[in-house]
Amino acid sequence: MATTRFAEKAIRITEGLIAEAMTKAERKDPIYIAFDEYNVWYRAKGEEGNEEVYNLEDALVVSTFLNIFVRNAHVVKMANMAQLVNVIAPIFSTKEGSWYQTIFYPLQLFATHCHGTSLDTFVDCDTYALGGERIPYLDVSAAYDNEAGEVIVNVTNRHREQAITTDILCQTGRFGGKATVYRHQGRELDDPSGRENRDQRGTGAGRPVHLCLPGALVHADPHPRRNRLTAPCPAAGAVGPGRGLPNRIK
Repeated sequence: MATTRFAEKAIRITEGLIAEAMTKAERKDPIYIAFDEYNVWYRAKGEEGNEEVYNLEDALVVSTFLNIFVRNAHVVKMANMAQLVNVIAPIFSTKEGSWYQTIFYPLQLFATHCHGTSLDTFVDCDTYALGGERIPYLDVSAAYDNEAGEVIVNVTNRHREQAITTDILCQTGRFGGKATVYRHQGRELDDPSGRENRDQRGTGAGRPVHLCLPGALVHADPHPRRNRLTAPCPAAGAVGPGRGLPNRIK
């Protein structure tokens, strides 16, 4: 699930190359990145065909890709999945009918709920070792929907077995009303079905949101002793200062 880290590194490197080229050319109009043909593909190849049957682990990889695009929305303005039907696709169709594969549900959650301005988040959680790096168990992106007055937090829990309890903290503004949680999870990482649940939890106005994150994709809200997700939150209709100018998610 951490293999997607190469994608974020590639985006940052490309962004640097664009900045260098723009400086040399004395260009002021921005140049953006289109990230083409991302997806999971490693089983079905050659004579077997390319009709992958996806499981929960693959859905978590796709959700991490989507988090990367949200985190880098200031420069990534288009991201195209390969493909959409049958061949390494979220939708499978035969003569008997059509159905959604596990990787469909992260796309559905982000497309339905993640709108507005990308927020810069700070994540403090436990990590695991991989390829000489320390990989955080929680992969996070966030956005502020100005029209709805909502903060959307997208969290992927990479831990194979453990649920992780965490806080969502605001730098400015306060949480109020109810937090709604949408999650996609399965019985095992190799579960090809997965199931989606919707929850509503009350939050006291101005208090951090407290949530236990199961070992799966969670979409919406998170309190602990150690794990923290911190994001600039809205105050009087404005978005707190992230790394730079607000990044628009379309």
